[in-house]
Formats: sequence, structure tokens, C-alpha cells
Amino acid sequence: MSTMSSRSLCSKCGALTENTYNVYLSPPSDMLNSNTVFSAAQTSRFSKMVSDIEADLSRLDGEMSQLQMAMDHLVTERQKLEMSLDEYRSLVAPIRRMPPEMLCEMFMHCLVDGSNSFDVTRAPLHLTFVCSKWRRVAISTPRLWSYISLDYAPSTMELLQTWLLRSGSSPLTLVFESEEDDDEEVIAGSSYFDTIIPHSHRWRDVTFALVDALFMLLEHRVAEIKDHLPVLERLDLDCLDIVDQPMTIFENAPMLHTVTLMDYSQYLLPWHQLKNYHARAFSTTECLQLLQQCTNLTHCTFERLYSDLGILNTSIVVHSKLQSMRLVDSDISELLDNIVLPALQVLAIRDSPNMIQPPRVSSFLDRSSCNLQHLTLRTYWTGPELIVFLQGLPSLVEVVIEEVTLEVVAEQVLRGMTYDASRSSLAGSHVLLPKLKRLSFLARLDFDHKVILDMVQSRRGHPILLHGNSSVDNQSRQVGTLEFISLDFMEEPEPEAIAQIASMQERGLEVQIVTCERRVL
Repeated sequence: MSTMSSRSLCSKCGALTENTYNVYLSPPSDMLNSNTVFSAAQTSRFSKMVSDIEADLSRLDGEMSQLQMAMDHLVTERQKLEMSLDEYRSLVAPIRRMPPEMLCEMFMHCLVDGSNSFDVTRAPLHLTFVCSKWRRVAISTPRLWSYISLDYAPSTMELLQTWLLRSGSSPLTLVFESEEDDDEEVIAGSSYFDTIIPHSHRWRDVTFALVDALFMLLEHRVAEIKDHLPVLERLDLDCLDIVDQPMTIFENAPMLHTVTLMDYSQYLLPWHQLKNYHARAFSTTECLQLLQQCTNLTHCTFERLYSDLGILNTSIVVHSKLQSMRLVDSDISELLDNIVLPALQVLAIRDSPNMIQPPRVSSFLDRSSCNLQHLTLRTYWTGPELIVFLQGLPSLVEVVIEEVTLEVVAEQVLRGMTYDASRSSLAGSHVLLPKLKRLSFLARLDFDHKVILDMVQSRRGHPILLHGNSSVDNQSRQVGTLEFISLDFMEEPEPEAIAQIASMQERGLEVQIVTCERRVL
């Protein structure tokens, strides 16, 4: 047995003390690895060693306990100091010197569209619980209280009145959705109308999805609402039933420019002044009538459009101002066959259920003679079909292709977009989409990454002048510089490929690469 010393601090006075510990040598291995019965003298000596070691362990446990108590004490003291530090730091924090006007702007960014405006865990109500200054600023900022989403909670009426009071004279955003046609909800809805109708002169953005009984209650108060909508700009109406007569209360709204409707025939609106329209579940005939009435329309969305037989004798509708059209989950063949949109610049076609063929869309675009700039497609065309379609749209600067079923479609399009200087003077060698600046494939791609690299590299130099065959194209074509590309891969690209694309990113290319919903670059 030998001894070993160490130093520690006294837990009481903090003085440095020296502690001595015994060091016990291990018994010989032949003793440990045998069943030998030792002599009485040896057994007595080994028993004493056991007692000594147990005593030393007990002493070490005691010292460790004292050290742990000292550590716990220090941790507690440190936590107190940290708390004091945070408190004093808060006294000199820059946010204390922030003007109320800046706080107001910060608070406005805390608002979440579509959420329950009366939720105590969200802005604006949550902001009033932080400190007295924030409460004063929040309550005195009318814009914070101008978003009102109504439900049927017992406290809704009291909170509604609070919001209307605190919003002052600010324009209001109202959301009121009711799906149950029972007496209790109709009575509650009537009470809400009693409270909000006197403020109709402040309605700016209104969303009503109501049963017919509540819509009729509104219409019966037409004298209080109609001609009292000076700031109404956006309107979203969805009557969950068929009403007996058209709603007229929104017919005179001088600032109204954006409308979303489920049923075209149930409302009288200032059609001529509308700029943006979202039509849900319209027939083709209703869409054509809408385009004829809304002569100043610049943007429209047709969602769940369905075909009908009422357009057989309808003449072609020409709309000279429509710049953007989105077609979502719709049967669009008859619509495209019966419209001409010479000002169209943005076109989106998503989830056409009847698999509309490219020639039908091309015919519409050719007939319109429009300068299409932006195209979004969610279709299931083959690679050759898509390439032929895109060849007829050299003016495109942005293309988004979503959910392509066959990855070969994306690969063929990328190869068609790759500029090959050695073939630039050959007949029929025009590069696909020569003016393209932004490209997105929002689909799971699975092919050689070199195809992408070749295309991007071929379009990242200085603009190149391509001369087409005079028999095909008498004008020179400018191949623009690609500025943005977004790709979604099934498997993560090789590190070398990512490194090459990253190097292009450093030279100004904006890149988004996603793999299995994880951003890679």
C-alpha cells in the first residue's frame, strides 16, 4: 500500500487543504484466478484491507458530498447573478429607446392572416400581456385591431365590441364563416350583423361564407349597407345554399376591385370596375359572361370550372385587358376554344382533369397573339408534346413545371434548353426558350445531374446571338442569361454536382435545390 495526495478547497473557509489517500495494489493474478483457501494470517490481513478500503471510500464519499454541496451553492449563486444581469441589461436594452411608431410596425408583422383574431395566444391580444408599454402601444394602434374573425364562442360579442372600439376609424377586414343552418347560429349571426353593419363605411376586406338565412338577413338590411361602402376593396362571398333573389347590397362600392365568388348569378356587383376575379365552380358559359361584363379585368382565376352545353352558339369573347389567368382543377377545353386574350402575359394551368392536349392550348395562344411571359404547368404531357408546345412560346421568361409524372419529360426539356454553339448555325437548331430567366421544376427528378449542369453552364455566359435558318426564322434570336433555377430531386445530387452549382451561385445564379423536402442548396 502507498499514499497519494491531492488538494481541494475547504467548503467553509475556502482555504486550500491537502488530502492524503491510500493506494492499494491489486493482489497477484494467481490469487484472483484460483480457488485457493488462504491461511488464517492471510485471511486476517485481507479482511483488514477490505475494512481500510471501505473506510477510505466512505471518507471520499463524504468529501465528494461536501464538494457537491459547494457546487450546488455556486450554481444557485450563478443563477441569481444571471437573473440580475438580465434585469439590468433590460434596463439599457435598445428596444426601450425604440419609438412607439417602430413598435407599431413590428406589431403589425405579428398578425397572422386567417387565424382567430380573438385568440389570447396570438397578436394583437397577446402583445398586451408583455409589459405596460407594449400594452399602451398596442391598444393605441387602431390598425392592430382592424382584423376581425368571427366565431360562435360565448365571449365573441364582447370581444367584437372591444375590437371595433380599439380599431377607431381604421378600415376593417371581416371574416365571418357559418356552416350550420340552425336557429342558434342564425340568431348569433344576426347579433353580429347588428354590431358590424353600423361600421359598413369601414369595411375594406370582407369574407362571408354563410348559409342562405344569414345572407337574406344581410339583404333585408340593404338600406343600411348599400351606398355605404366607400372603402370596400376586396370581397369573398360563398353562399352555402341557393338563394331566391340576387344579393344587391354590394352593387355600389366605388373602390371594389377584387372579388371571389362561388356562384355568379346570385350577386349584383359593379362588374365594370373589377380588376381581379376568382371564380369557383363556374360553368364555361358563366365564365364567358363574366369576361364580357368585367371589361377592365386584368387578373382572373377559374377554379373547378365545368363544361356545359350553353356555349354552342356563343361567339368568341375577346378581352383586351386580361393579363393573367389561372386555371385550377378545371375542364378548360371549351373555355380556351371561345376566348381571345391579346394582353395575356401570365398563364397557369393546374390539374386539368380531362388531360387537355397541348395543341388546344397552343391554338388559343396563337389565336390571342399574346406576348406570354410566365407559364406554370401541372399537366401530364409527354416530353415531345411539351417541347413542341414550348417551341411556340419563345417570349417566355419564366417557366414553372409542377409534378411531372415522368422524369424523362424534365430531362428532355432541359436538353432542349441547352445551347450548343457547334450547332447554332444549323437549320432547326434553335435553343428552346431563348429568353428564359427563371426555371422551376417542382417535381421529383431522377436523372443524370450532368444534364442540368450542361444546360445551366450553357446559359450562364454573356448573351449569345443565335441566327436561325432564314427559311425558318428570319430574325436573330437572343439567348438570355439564366438568373434563377429551382429543382426537386428524388436523391441528393453528388457533392461534385452541388459544388459546381454552388460555384455558379457565387457568380450570381440564384439556386434552390430540394431533396425529399429538405433544402440542399
